[in-house]
Amino acid sequence: MDLSQFMEVVAGAGGNSGPDTVVKQIDAFVSPDKDEDAHVQALNALLLGFKTAKLTLASLVENMEDYLPNPDSAIRRRSTLLLAEVLTRLPDLLLDHKAVSFLTTFFSDRLQDYHCLAEVLKGLVALLRNHHSILSANDATRVLRSVIAEVLDQSYVSAMNQAARSSLLHIFSLLLEHHRATMQATKSDFVFAYLRAMDGERDPRNLVVAFGVFPRVIHAIPEYTIFCEELFEVVSVYFPITFNPKPNDPYGITKADLVNGLRGCFGVSPLFAPYAIPFLLDKISSSVNETKIEAMATLEYCVACYSAAHVATMMDDIWKALVNEVQTSKEARVVDVALASITSISRSLASSSNSTTLAPLFAPLLVGCVRHLQSPDSKIAIASGKILQHTANASILSCNEVYKAALPKLFGQYSQEKRLAHRQSLLDTVVALIQVANHESIKGAQDTHPLNSYKEPIFNACIDVLSCTDTLSTSTKTRSTAISALQALLISSVPGQAFLEPAQHELAIRHITRATLEDAETSVRSLGLRALAEVTRSQPLFEAVIIQHTLPALYQPLRRQQSETQSDVAPMAIAQWEGEESAPGNKQDKGKWALHCITILSSNSQVCRTVLPELIRIAQSETKQNQLAPSLIVALYESIAATIHPTIPSAEVLADCANTHGPALLALLIKESSVPAQAMSDNDSTDSVNEFTFVKRVQACATFFRAITQGLAPKEAKANFVHSLVALFMRNNVDVGVAASDDSFAPFRPDAPLKQQLLILVCTDVVGSYEKDESLPHVKELVEHLLGLVHSTRQGEQQELVSTSASKCIAAIINKLPDGDAYLNEFLLTHVPRLLAITKNENTDISERSDALTTLAWVVKALTMRGSVACTPLAQEFVELLSLPPAPAEQTSLDNPSQSQVSLVSMRAANAFDVILGESDHILNAKSSSRIRILYKQKLFTQVLPSLLTGFNESNTQSKPCYLLALSNLLKHIPKSVLLTELTRIFPLVLQAMDSTNKELLLSTLSTLKMLLIDAPALSASHLPSIVPGLLRLSLYKPAFEVRIGALENVALLLALPYHNTYPHQSAILQGLKPTLDDPKRDVRRVAVRTSNQWH
Repeated sequence: MDLSQFMEVVAGAGGNSGPDTVVKQIDAFVSPDKDEDAHVQALNALLLGFKTAKLTLASLVENMEDYLPNPDSAIRRRSTLLLAEVLTRLPDLLLDHKAVSFLTTFFSDRLQDYHCLAEVLKGLVALLRNHHSILSANDATRVLRSVIAEVLDQSYVSAMNQAARSSLLHIFSLLLEHHRATMQATKSDFVFAYLRAMDGERDPRNLVVAFGVFPRVIHAIPEYTIFCEELFEVVSVYFPITFNPKPNDPYGITKADLVNGLRGCFGVSPLFAPYAIPFLLDKISSSVNETKIEAMATLEYCVACYSAAHVATMMDDIWKALVNEVQTSKEARVVDVALASITSISRSLASSSNSTTLAPLFAPLLVGCVRHLQSPDSKIAIASGKILQHTANASILSCNEVYKAALPKLFGQYSQEKRLAHRQSLLDTVVALIQVANHESIKGAQDTHPLNSYKEPIFNACIDVLSCTDTLSTSTKTRSTAISALQALLISSVPGQAFLEPAQHELAIRHITRATLEDAETSVRSLGLRALAEVTRSQPLFEAVIIQHTLPALYQPLRRQQSETQSDVAPMAIAQWEGEESAPGNKQDKGKWALHCITILSSNSQVCRTVLPELIRIAQSETKQNQLAPSLIVALYESIAATIHPTIPSAEVLADCANTHGPALLALLIKESSVPAQAMSDNDSTDSVNEFTFVKRVQACATFFRAITQGLAPKEAKANFVHSLVALFMRNNVDVGVAASDDSFAPFRPDAPLKQQLLILVCTDVVGSYEKDESLPHVKELVEHLLGLVHSTRQGEQQELVSTSASKCIAAIINKLPDGDAYLNEFLLTHVPRLLAITKNENTDISERSDALTTLAWVVKALTMRGSVACTPLAQEFVELLSLPPAPAEQTSLDNPSQSQVSLVSMRAANAFDVILGESDHILNAKSSSRIRILYKQKLFTQVLPSLLTGFNESNTQSKPCYLLALSNLLKHIPKSVLLTELTRIFPLVLQAMDSTNKELLLSTLSTLKMLLIDAPALSASHLPSIVPGLLRLSLYKPAFEVRIGALENVALLLALPYHNTYPHQSAILQGLKPTLDDPKRDVRRVAVRTSNQWH
């Protein structure tokens, strides 16, 4: 087209010639002698003219009349680029149909100018993208024909730069997107043109575009069938994708983008199947694992895209290739991908076929795998079993095909096989296959369940294994497999609908129950218990069978022991049954195992409601007969507690526990606590055992009552339960459902039996779990009684337990009193000063001072958690106690005689900070509905830390360990973010604490140091000259092996510090670790060897 005609046409867009400056700007952009900055400035100035309507396309072209036809190719190229840039950067530029048509003609004709090729293609892309709505079909055809004639036919593609090739690909994309019907009219010309345009492309940026356009070409132009083989050859050269993007790639192209794009090209048409599948099968045979994996993933994608009819003739080769990888590959990753591909391909075939047409597709796979199962112990047989399992897992149709081909032959071979190992392998394969039927994608209604035709032989084979006593059924693994198979059959039922017959349900559960109780192997018993629990959980219809057949069998070991004389109970030492397990198979172990099974099955609400009354009856019977072993009595009570803790059961179960079971259990303990010890036994050793078991039973009962209180709803029911129990202990109301109680139960009396006072543990857990802000009856009187228990003059471990429990109960009450409560203020003004006075009085007995200190610690914890202002001065009182001089008659608890002058009260005050900020499982936590102010730990730490540091610096040598222990106990419980802000002040004290000989201080210090090494490596590295000798010294600390292990773990953590900091200490550390390799404790030696290996 003549340039003057072009100018005349575009002038129709309106506007006059621009000012003289336009020529200067054009010249600045077009001139090849200008630098890039000048070009950019000129282009921006021209674009600004368009934006402000001072410049039009007509005036621009008019001023370019000397540049566009210039004989200098560089100037022509730059002038054409200017026109393309304007069209690209101004998508809203107003152009009419005539202007767009002539612009299209101009760019199409200029394709003949090789030097302007890239710029012209860019201009065409701008026209097709921004003005496609007014671009005619003829213009679109002209663009395609020009590109074919002037670019593709001239073989210019390979010589063009990346941007030009990208523009070329985008032209095909835009033509297809906006002028689909016009391009369809060109038929195979468009397909062949695009084939040549993308052929040989290597740049990832262009390949992303090319792979995206390729499927659209296939879908839009039916005549692509002429070039099927050529099209596939063009894209197959890119397989496999080996692109690895550079870090911080500005284009954001990933390998996954290219892989997914190429897969889309492979699977776009089923007519590619004759070319793609043989190609991929050849790649699967590659020696490069990555190529194998990519080929298998692409193969399963292609089969999913093609129909079963298009791949039917090639399924034999597909199965052979995948089976070969499963059976022969030594790379586990390749095997996993091959199995996944088998599953995916099987699912794809099943989705596009029916049961009639599917059988021939699976036949080559199934026949070969079933044949390999004839040698059950071979590796190929094991691999074939996995293949069958993954095939069956694809869909219900494929599952049916696998079952029809494999299960009848497996049953026949199993019935004829005499070798135990082979029978075991065959049964394992059967179980693996039938478990597939329980997947959600396979489960169906009873009449369509895949196992319908095979459940009878499977069931009979499993029952034979569990019931027979010959040598063929004595294998542990065989019995385990049989249990797994029965479990699979039982849970094959759909909800509310049985799969087996009712008689079969009973028979299966009876055999599993017998194996659970009587099998000699622990693994079989555990598997049986898991099977019973899973059946109970997944199928509510089996609840009645479990209750009718399993639970009576579980009660039997307990009743049998009650009917037998326990003549050997009395001389039994507590350590014999509290510590290590007894010999397998004895009566106690059977009873404990039965109780454990009962506890596990009680997660079902109906089972729990059945179990609890029976366990209570057994406990009541034991109270009368006193025939169970002590350890079994404790296990019985713990099992009762475990039925509802930590998993809270249904509201009905909790109501039963609150109204019936809880009071009955407590009544047993109250009755026993009211009987004098001499009346129960004349044997001292029996009395000691009974007292010890009583404590354990009370603790279990407390757990039971705590779970009831926390789970009860609504609040009224919980309040009634708490009030009733408090009334029982206060003796203000005897009608609380505990029928066995009598007037002799008065646990708050000073002369009350110790066993009665031990029941305060139950009261503490109940009171500690009631709702905050709820009124508690007789709160003042209750606290006074509890303080009486704290100040009791009795001595001993059990009395200390009573005192601590009473302190916890007081703390729970103080924490939950409403704000502004009168008694709260009274307690702070009256009892707290009295407790402080007792603690500081040197003439008071040390045990009484310790009890008062314990109570104060729990009260401060309660106040701190609720955010009371009173906690700060009380915490400061604990800091002052750290420097308290020892009383004349005071005995120290330190192991090192050199520190015998340390006050025991001061050490306990230091440990009190562990109580104040530590977590409690029973009370003062979120579950017990306590008042918990956010950031209360951080607040107390910031208030106490300055006093601790000042006191440490001013204290004498004897008191410094107390300050260090207090600081260490604080550091254990505060968040890391708070600790890191105080490191510069704390770290020197941590290092100094490593010189202590106190076990508690050392363990706490090592725990803190471990955290510092991880979270503050820079500061830790600067203190290595002090850290390394201290850790090596503690790795030989004889009094406690836990300290040695902690020190060695910290030595290993030093390796995380910068190498230039640790290298100077390497020789000293390796030398210091040598003695630890011969440590008398195996746990220490294990850590020492691991640490030494890491440092070498």
